[in-house]
Amino acid sequence: MFEAARLMDEIDHTSAMTGFVLGAIVGIAAVAYVSFTVATCGLGGILLGLAVGLAGNAIASLGESIGAAFSSAAGQIESGSPNVFINGRPAAFAIDSTAVCEKHSPIVKVAEGSSNVFINGKPAARKGDKLTCGAKIGTGSNNVFIGGGTHRYLAVDDEVSATARYTVDILLVVAGGAKAVGSIAKL
Repeated sequence: MFEAARLMDEIDHTSAMTGFVLGAIVGIAAVAYVSFTVATCGLGGILLGLAVGLAGNAIASLGESIGAAFSSAAGQIESGSPNVFINGRPAAFAIDSTAVCEKHSPIVKVAEGSSNVFINGKPAARKGDKLTCGAKIGTGSNNVFIGGGTHRYLAVDDEVSATARYTVDILLVVAGGAKAVGSIAKL
């Protein structure tokens, strides 16, 4: 059972992006250092460079995982049911309830909710359910709980965008190959 979400309950974002960026910086620096060190050592250097490139990506992912463990308030739910109240506040539901998020566009929607509890014909929202921007509902009623499984009704953005991931992948390749290309050009 999950705490029922209501108007003015907080939404939280994790620090996944911050962790990802810090991990990417460390990973890219490690790849650049190793590729600089082994660029002229032949095939073994190339294989080591590839292995370190994979490790660089793993370091970025590790940073993301660590960052995802920490969250902070990023806004609140701004709309709810016109006639269903929980602790005197309008109940929030998936699909139509909106929230204001400091980190994203002015209005985001509640994307997840209960698979079998409905408010005004819409899935009831609970603490821990996600919004379209990737945030989670961070607070809820301390004495009203809503059961059922969690179902995703709207698309949810990743906290670390695909563009950020592709950019880091490209930077890892550049960091790993720049010195090797320079060494080959000297031949």
